[in-house]
Amino acid sequence: MKRWLALLSGLLIAISFHLPAAAEDQPLLMLVLGDSIASGYGLEHPETQCYAALAASQQGYTLVNRAVNGYMSQDLRSLLTFNDSLKEQLAQAQIIIISIGGNDFLRQADRMLEQAAHGNTHVLQEILRELEENLEDILYRIRMYNPQAPILLQTLYNPFYGPLREPVGGMISQLNQVYRDYLLENPGAYELLEVAEAFDGHPEYIAADHIHPSEAGHTAIAGLLLARLDGENWPVAAPGPTQSQTTSTSSSTASIAPENSTTLCTTSFLTVSPSPAVSDAIPGAWAAAGMAGAGILAIILTVLVLRRRRK
Repeated sequence: MKRWLALLSGLLIAISFHLPAAAEDQPLLMLVLGDSIASGYGLEHPETQCYAALAASQQGYTLVNRAVNGYMSQDLRSLLTFNDSLKEQLAQAQIIIISIGGNDFLRQADRMLEQAAHGNTHVLQEILRELEENLEDILYRIRMYNPQAPILLQTLYNPFYGPLREPVGGMISQLNQVYRDYLLENPGAYELLEVAEAFDGHPEYIAADHIHPSEAGHTAIAGLLLARLDGENWPVAAPGPTQSQTTSTSSSTASIAPENSTTLCTTSFLTVSPSPAVSDAIPGAWAAAGMAGAGILAIILTVLVLRRRRK
């Protein structure tokens, strides 16, 4: 009997001293979806100079950038449908940024302009209808895997200056109106990031290819992001860097960061850090299980002691 009591006491002590400790705070995960605007196409170092990297670096977020050059809304819809790794990243994201719709427009720009010259908007209306349909499915699939993370959807800017600016601008306005109308019909589905307004009248924000944002343009979009992320009702990153973070030395980051500040960011296309909610839940569950086990052993130990006394 004494041997059993000693063994049970040892197990009880072992459990009490080996309950899992609370996990350290993890940096918040920012997930970026969409096209070449978000991927940083044309930048010398897109992994550190694109607007998402600049904003994530400033905020201390972990960045997963899944934007793909040339993606249309249908492509993003398919990616969300069939890509298992993206589904896992979606489930862990605390902030989701979307840039989509530009290629839906550009692929048919010549036809739309030709038709518009004759007062025909059939191609444009078809593009807008498909964009709205794809947008609805994109949002549905995001919410299947992550019902709570805030979503920021960017408006599309007009990159053209000169004779094309007015006719193209009218078409892009209709595209952005799809986003606004959907939001009116589905309040809270996402929040608009007004890139179109920020770029208006700033040709220096457009790269030499006359389509994509320049480095200055990415810095401007990062400023919009930071203004929103610093606002109310948004996730706040845990203070201090983690071992997985690396220092960014981008000159563009310096232009939006406070003087003498340290900017930190991890950019990943394949791996993600666990969600803080998930990380916190795991040790909590183990702790609960450990405490339950300790309680059971304590009861058994008490019963054995009482039985021994009765003998």
